[in-house]
Amino acid sequence: MKKLAVSLERKLKKNQQMRIKYPDEPLKFMDSEVALHSELAGFSLASTAPEYYHVLVKYGTAATLMTCLNHENTDIAAAAVTVLMELTDTEALVDDPRDADALIDALLANDFMEQALALLARFDEAVSDEAEAVHNVMASFVLALSHLMNDGSRLHRSIKVGTDSGLEVLLRIVAGYKKVDPASDQEGEFLENTFDAICSCLMEERTYPKALLAPAALARAQVRMRFTGLRLLGGCECLANKNLFVELEGVQLMVLLLRKKQAARFGALRVLDHITMSGDASLQACNIFIEHLGLKSLFPCFMKTPRSKSFKAVQGDKAVYEEHVCSIVAALFREIQEPPELRARLLGKFVEDNMAKCVRLAELHAFYAQKLAERDQLIAEERAQLEQHGEWDDAMEAEFYVDRLGDGLSMLQLIDYVVASVIVGCQGQMYGEVAKLFNIKGARMTQVFEVLSDYADNIGDEDKGEASQAKQVRALLLQLRQLAAA
Repeated sequence: MKKLAVSLERKLKKNQQMRIKYPDEPLKFMDSEVALHSELAGFSLASTAPEYYHVLVKYGTAATLMTCLNHENTDIAAAAVTVLMELTDTEALVDDPRDADALIDALLANDFMEQALALLARFDEAVSDEAEAVHNVMASFVLALSHLMNDGSRLHRSIKVGTDSGLEVLLRIVAGYKKVDPASDQEGEFLENTFDAICSCLMEERTYPKALLAPAALARAQVRMRFTGLRLLGGCECLANKNLFVELEGVQLMVLLLRKKQAARFGALRVLDHITMSGDASLQACNIFIEHLGLKSLFPCFMKTPRSKSFKAVQGDKAVYEEHVCSIVAALFREIQEPPELRARLLGKFVEDNMAKCVRLAELHAFYAQKLAERDQLIAEERAQLEQHGEWDDAMEAEFYVDRLGDGLSMLQLIDYVVASVIVGCQGQMYGEVAKLFNIKGARMTQVFEVLSDYADNIGDEDKGEASQAKQVRALLLQLRQLAAA
């Protein structure tokens, strides 16, 4: 890796010297330029060993690559862009995150974001090689942002609040897919990475259940609890970006992407899920969403998981898709208390069309309840074997809870929160009808009580100010029990 770094720097310096010495005689600096281009072409080998990225940082490769980006020869600049894209590739960064962090920091310190965006103006997309370079510029830009999702300080340095901010650039990119789908798998991956970066800007600190005390259980939770009902009540670590997203009319754009029914709507749902998680920005986003007729575009997705005929790769896992949709609906019920007309419009969706949305809630509850029951059976069998052999440890309870969350419990928390909100919001007039629908679908209303009770008992940590959230769920559950007893 050291040899690569030093060789690239030498080739660049040699080319710079020849250009300065013979500025008007291209033939005399051509050999050094060809050598530099060849060196960049071979430098992609560095991306196969991300564990040695720290060597690149030590020998100033980030600055060398930034200089190549500004090279007068667009072929050199394009080659440098290709190297950067491969160095910031998602798989490479995951292999050794600590070294990857160091490289990302070095790139940011050398104005990578500004250089990458400025470079776009130099390329002519009518030229095939330069068109590929444009794609690589944006891909590396987005991949770098995506990798910053768990580091608020570095993310803040990279995504500057204000005109021409990184977040604004990302929104402009996805806005280009309002009426068209990605033309290839490569472009589809780029679109998904762009949505990942937007979600990274809006990323919230996860709130895990109190049962997750063991480090092993927490580690597994961080992997499996990507989108759970518990995170609805999490804390915000990117408040400035969430407020900026609202100011930039990001919610309106996501509603428009949903309405147009192109491949970008799947990413739009993910973004809406993140912006409606919690906090003042969540309340604003929910209000804007309803005011701009977002319900009309959201509930067709709620009723049936759509398919992307022209580009299936972007739609992702069906269960994750359903979780995004249900999470947004739950957030709307959580946030929209006032004004009454907005909440009435939300509740009205579950009354219209002979309560079709309530039928869908019953279907979803029955499906995920069955899925959870199957997991509970496996857990019971495994626990019995462990106890029989004297291998049972109380810490395993937390790990089993994570398994239950991943196999239906988290979805049931979202679904049943909506069920209770609809019944209580309609002042109990629908309780009997909803109970009948549950019976028809092979489910029981008592399961709703059990899920919400468990949900309230396991919401976050009281020491972090989350007791009020548990109180809110318990109050809803109490009202539901009173209506059931009436």
